[in-house]
Amino acid sequence: RVLLLDGGAYDNLGIEPVEGSCRIVLASSAGGNLKVDTRRWPYRLMVPLIKRTLDISVEVGRAQRRRALIDRATAARELPEDSEFREDYRTEHVALWRTSNRIVDHELLPADLTVTKGWNDYLASRATRLCPMPEIDRQRLVNWGYLTSDLMLRRYVPELTDAEPPTQLPFADVRFSAPPPP
Repeated sequence: RVLLLDGGAYDNLGIEPVEGSCRIVLASSAGGNLKVDTRRWPYRLMVPLIKRTLDISVEVGRAQRRRALIDRATAARELPEDSEFREDYRTEHVALWRTSNRIVDHELLPADLTVTKGWNDYLASRATRLCPMPEIDRQRLVNWGYLTSDLMLRRYVPELTDAEPPTQLPFADVRFSAPPPP
């Protein structure tokens, strides 16, 4: 049985309703921060200061949720099989991928695929919230999500560690071998 759900304002990863009731949790986070560019916004202005403060506080909350999810899964795997607490820590495996994952030279990348440094930062800075985005950025985000999810699933889900890498991306003409746009 597969449960799918979207996050929200409170639990952006959407894991709270399923954690502890699933053996494997797959979590994807395309959400980015407000990305205040300090080169364009002098900090003496109040609006950028407020945006930057929000940015930091939201990211700290997300990071704590990610860390707690991984720590609880690690603790569950370390419990003896006959432990009375095993049911309380049912989630044993977590595959978590983010737009900001750095995958340059990742050991599980398909042999014919090159990822140039900087793509994770470029894609993490794209707005993904209900705003129109250029078609090429949408295709890049889809391919990046496909690629990073494959790497994390084959790395952290025991049943998938021996799976073959993908032979092609959803948008075959969109690659990451050239440097990202400025």
